[in-house]
Amino acid sequence: MYDALTPCPSALEPLETRQLLSALPLDASLDAPVGALPAMIEQESLNGPANDEPAAAEALTFGWLLPWPSYEDGFGSQVAVVEGQSDGAGGVAFSGVRSVIGPLYDGMTRPAVYADVPAPSSDGLLRLTAKADLGGDAKYLDLWLEGCHLGSLFQTGGVTGINNVQIVVPMATLAAAAGDGVLEFAVQTSQAVAYLSGSFFSISLEYEGGSGGADFYRFDLQAGQSVDLSLTGATVETELWGPDMTVLSRAAAMDGSLLVAGFQAAVGGTYYVRVAGSSPYTLQVVRSGLSEAGEPGETIGAPLPGQGPQGDNWQSASGTLTEGDRDYYALAAPASGHLSVQASSPKGSATWLTMTLYDSAGNVVATSKGPHLKYDATPGETYYLEVTGLDGALGDYSLDVLTPKAKGK
Repeated sequence: MYDALTPCPSALEPLETRQLLSALPLDASLDAPVGALPAMIEQESLNGPANDEPAAAEALTFGWLLPWPSYEDGFGSQVAVVEGQSDGAGGVAFSGVRSVIGPLYDGMTRPAVYADVPAPSSDGLLRLTAKADLGGDAKYLDLWLEGCHLGSLFQTGGVTGINNVQIVVPMATLAAAAGDGVLEFAVQTSQAVAYLSGSFFSISLEYEGGSGGADFYRFDLQAGQSVDLSLTGATVETELWGPDMTVLSRAAAMDGSLLVAGFQAAVGGTYYVRVAGSSPYTLQVVRSGLSEAGEPGETIGAPLPGQGPQGDNWQSASGTLTEGDRDYYALAAPASGHLSVQASSPKGSATWLTMTLYDSAGNVVATSKGPHLKYDATPGETYYLEVTGLDGALGDYSLDVLTPKAKGK
């Protein structure tokens, strides 16, 4: 790889020392703009180009807003919070330093690798500092970028000790190497370089990025459900897309601003948030509680006469779990207090389902054992049944809820 001097896509420009580009403050505040949350903030798990298109959008994970919801709007509002690094329009300032401590002599090669780098939209500014035996015309360092020879450094002006040089790496050269998100530099000494105690080298690289796409996130809404979007991030733009991929709302954020307030879904389906800009950000999505009509969130508390073999004490419901989905049902405890739920599935066994029963205060009072859940409830109280897929399982299911009559009835 380093035996022949491979030409680079365009010529290098020697540069006098000047001020380096300003890197973004990666320790910028990422506090969520809404109050306490019951679940941990998730990180953008598809950083870089992986979630640049709606088809590859990252699914948001929702948890309950605190305090426990009152159920006046269904089962209460939910929130999803994700921290990310925007890599879309406007550019991302990349800055990184790699240092290698150890011998530099007699033709040896040492790598310096940058991972998770954005695609460039400008030339790169590279500064190399090396402590080595470079005092002589035959003593120099060859600098490589993934097989591309960037130049022979310190052929003139080198010293035995600390040496500094600064060059511009053309955008075309960076782009050719950064396509996989990795930049692999290497420093190779000439054969004449002798051993020097305490040798090292350090590479500092900075450039403007952002030629890739934006970040996409997705979540489900049922018809009539509403959503609020807010964002912490000084230089980002956010769009809300509908199931048909039309842009429903667009806003450029002031830090921590509410970008979309009270948007109500006309149709149920998967909605998308697009984030583009040049800074770290925190996106918060708050969706309203699930309504009592439709699925999920259907109320099955009232007896349904003639449903099933158990007469007017037998109730049925069905639903579909999609990715990131949780379905909720309200159950009114009968006079007997006995609740029994049986789950089934077109797949056959419903062991892939998990059912959790909550009381009106939001406390877990029972969980399913296999496809069955039983609980001795307080007569007349309302309970809430949560249906989820075990280990993220998805699919159609049916519920049969038996509320036996009180003895003597």
